[in-house]
Amino acid sequence: MFLQRYLNLNLEKNEHFGLIGYNGSGKTTTFKSITREIFFDKGTIELFGLNVEKTSDFSKLTKEIGYCPQENALFDYLTVEEVLNYFRNLKKDENQIDLDIIYKKFGLSKYKNKKTVNLSGGNKRKLNFAIALMNNPKIILLDEPSTGVDPESRRLMWINLLSLQREYNMILSTHSMEEAEILSDRVGWMKEGRFTVEGVPEELKIRFSSGYYLFVKFFQDLIFIPSLVIIVEVIEFNSFNTFDSSLYISSYNFK
Repeated sequence: MFLQRYLNLNLEKNEHFGLIGYNGSGKTTTFKSITREIFFDKGTIELFGLNVEKTSDFSKLTKEIGYCPQENALFDYLTVEEVLNYFRNLKKDENQIDLDIIYKKFGLSKYKNKKTVNLSGGNKRKLNFAIALMNNPKIILLDEPSTGVDPESRRLMWINLLSLQREYNMILSTHSMEEAEILSDRVGWMKEGRFTVEGVPEELKIRFSSGYYLFVKFFQDLIFIPSLVIIVEVIEFNSFNTFDSSLYISSYNFK
């Protein structure tokens, strides 16, 4: 059963939108609806003014879409080079990125003759991500693209996305607020197929963040230096702007 209800999402030209939510909140269903992997009972999805569900020439739209699904969409017994060439030939476009550049930018050079079934989980994600971006699409759909990827490779993916020369719209799903903040102009929290809150990352962090403020004061006898007294005040704050202050005093003697 796929659940999506009362979801209203409008993107301005070249806007980047982040979807955040728990597993089962409807993020992947959103992508599958846009790409016509599943069909919905009510509502419409429009890309470039065309109704996704009703258009008779969806192939025209797919040439403008770069899609990295949550589950790796690869051919196990083809090499990395063969997989890239396959998807490259599906969308013959003058804006395509040269394969040598793709290998270098995505750290895939040493794996190009390796069958994808033998790649690590992180390298499979990088390959899927490269496939989504290789044609410089106008619409980029990324369903948790950095899941299972090490921190260094994750930042490389971000850099490659931000360095694209062509202007594009993007919808990104992620569990990471850091990733959404870096890559998105707006974010929306999803629950049970709809947005519970939506806005600019910086504003939402102020409204809903929680954590601690740490204040440290040092008191020391400047003549004898017998001890160093440290007073630490920890102030906890939450999304309701309430504060709870705790005081800790420690003394360290020098001999």
